[in-house]
Amino acid sequence: MIVDLTGVLKEAGNKISVDGDIELDDVKYLGEDFHFVKPAVFKGSISNSGKSLVLTGTVTLCLKVRCARCAKEIEKELSYELNEALIRAEDNTDPDGDAVIFSGNEIDLSQIAETGFFMNVPGKFLCSNDCNGLCPRCGADLNLGDCGCDKYDIDPRWEALKKIMDSDKD
Repeated sequence: MIVDLTGVLKEAGNKISVDGDIELDDVKYLGEDFHFVKPAVFKGSISNSGKSLVLTGTVTLCLKVRCARCAKEIEKELSYELNEALIRAEDNTDPDGDAVIFSGNEIDLSQIAETGFFMNVPGKFLCSNDCNGLCPRCGADLNLGDCGCDKYDIDPRWEALKKIMDSDKD
């Protein structure tokens, strides 16, 4: 999403409203594949503080990921806030390097939205809070019912005693 900054650059105190769609490319991050189902929606503004421009707003997006417990593909909505200082390359006086540098009278919000995504994406997604996941022995989906596997892991040093106890039951 390219935004024309001509109106806001003219004078300190100027402000423009920015609403629109941002196309994000699918990414692989933290071992997870993120597929953006539709364009992200940005609603916010850019204002001129005199020293820099300030971008504020909310990004809302819908993505396809895998449940961290059962590995089913799910769609989740994610919203996060953006609050970024924007400085022209020729006026760059940012000693910390925290500002987003742009040149000319336009800025592409795609890279800013993508960086915001990386900063705000949760470590895992679940299909539901009570997801039972997969059986560690056979890989069956435990949300569909019990798989019948023995749930007790026996220390191999005690295996001989288990065999004796099992034979006493017969």
